[in-house]
Amino acid sequence: MEPVGTYRGFEVRERWRGSDSPGIKMLTDRDAFFRRALDNAGEAASRPFTGVTAEGWIEPGLFSLRSGGEDTSAIRVRAEEFLSSLTDAQRAEAIREADSEDWRRWSNAFEAPHGASMKTMSDVQRRAALGIIEASMSRRGFDTARGAMKLNETLGELVGNTDLLGEWNYAMHVFGSPSAGDPWGWQIHGHHLIVSCMVVGNQVVMTPCFVGAEPATPTRESMPGFPS
Repeated sequence: MEPVGTYRGFEVRERWRGSDSPGIKMLTDRDAFFRRALDNAGEAASRPFTGVTAEGWIEPGLFSLRSGGEDTSAIRVRAEEFLSSLTDAQRAEAIREADSEDWRRWSNAFEAPHGASMKTMSDVQRRAALGIIEASMSRRGFDTARGAMKLNETLGELVGNTDLLGEWNYAMHVFGSPSAGDPWGWQIHGHHLIVSCMVVGNQVVMTPCFVGAEPATPTRESMPGFPS
């Protein structure tokens, strides 16, 4: 598809031009989209979680609990700091049981209507939320996640709707209670960024994980200071 213009050095495609374009129609029909997506997710999430299968059959012994050899105490401390920064109402939105169906109730398209919304958090709370992600990932991984969030704001500017597409249109969950031994985890979900992290002792599993971007190729000219 040929570009029809540019914005801050990014090529703008037909998908985002005009009130009848696919991208804009999806934005204006957000509530209906979520009803369909969450209805489908609810149906799937109600089925027992079986793990990895091959042609519908469970493959036993593929992944087992084992020592990961990593010190996960920093992740636990950051999660505790994040939870302590929240109000009672925000904690109620953020905290779920370790085996909650909300692990699977997310959509790539938008921030789902559950979890503690980063959009309404204070700067202190946002920094605390980012602290969990930073403690759990490599520097490159964290920069990639933050880059996706920042590019989401650029997309919102491009289409004229930063209310739905912004840097902080993401939600955070903490599943279970941060513990040195018992299973617990966290998740951030929103447009083009879903990271799920399960911690059991010093073993960390980060899946499912999805990172996307639109615009997809920032340059130093279009976004000065953006990680390359």
